[in-house]
Amino acid sequence: MNTERRSVKQLRPRKPSIMVIDDDSDVRDSFSVILEDHCDLLLAASGEEALAQLRDRNDINMIFLDYKLPRMNGLDFLKALHQYKINVPVVMVTGRGTRDIAVKAFQYEVEDYITKPFRVRDIQNAVVKVIEKSRPHKTTLTRAKTFINKNVHKKMSTLEIANSLGAQYRDLVQQMKADTGMTIVGFKNARRIELAKKYLRENDWKLESVSTAVGFRRQNYFSYVFRKIAGLTPSAYRKQFRKYPLKT
Repeated sequence: MNTERRSVKQLRPRKPSIMVIDDDSDVRDSFSVILEDHCDLLLAASGEEALAQLRDRNDINMIFLDYKLPRMNGLDFLKALHQYKINVPVVMVTGRGTRDIAVKAFQYEVEDYITKPFRVRDIQNAVVKVIEKSRPHKTTLTRAKTFINKNVHKKMSTLEIANSLGAQYRDLVQQMKADTGMTIVGFKNARRIELAKKYLRENDWKLESVSTAVGFRRQNYFSYVFRKIAGLTPSAYRKQFRKYPLKT
């Protein structure tokens, strides 16, 4: 389907989260009028303010970034994103006659750029383009999930997983986030804890053995992740849900 004819409403069941970075309050208000009914908006008046918000959030689907910002301009902000390894698709917003800036921005893998004054459909089309691109590619994502499930006990970074699949790191991260709401590490830990629950219910293994079997090197970190995901400590979970009484 032609993205020109897709509406923001049709993008996905869950509202996309979009950040707008512009020091002009009128521009921020314009974005709010265009998108706030269909997206969760975060507004920032400077690159520094935006970075502070991004460090506390990992659910942002895209960013509209004005080039002419005080202190930290748009290109400086893109450099900071790479420095802090924040992988969020960016659409650069520039004034007329600044296409050279847009060209430089593409060196930092921005998704697109729009020029001021923009039209409502320019913003809507940019959103549809970016969000559609981030939709999970089922083959790649299914392979990733299968690979993680088979290697859940191994210590592997997200980059190593992507390389093993021949997938692009950024694409894989975005696809997993769009499909599950989790990072690659979060998905892997969730699978590890599911397997740990099975071992705790069905075996008398010591916690250290369970921890090692599901790929955690340190038992205390295993217990921390288990409690964070399951809401109980491993010992409390075993006591509550184990199938058979402990051997004496």
